[in-house]
Amino acid sequence: EFTLWNGQSSNFEMILQAHDQPIRSMVWSYNDNWMVTGDDGGSIKYWQNNMNNVKANKSAHKESVRDLSFCRTDLKFCSCSDDTSVKVWDFARCQEERSLTGH
Repeated sequence: EFTLWNGQSSNFEMILQAHDQPIRSMVWSYNDNWMVTGDDGGSIKYWQNNMNNVKANKSAHKESVRDLSFCRTDLKFCSCSDDTSVKVWDFARCQEERSLTGH
């Protein structure tokens, strides 16, 4: 689960049961319309800024997703994992474009 806070007022907004396993990484898109989260089981989920879960890729990685990063255009993002891979994703299609291994 994760807790959403209002950064201006420091007030609690909501708690969401977001993943079946502990969340290890999250990133906001540059346009602030999307959030992507990654968990210990290798899943990646897309969230709209109103916290609706839109897409999930439960087999994105074989191990924990440690970090996520959007490109400036928000068209792609990268994920890195304890499975020693870095993956490049097409954001709109939620599809892996490339996998770099051995890291």
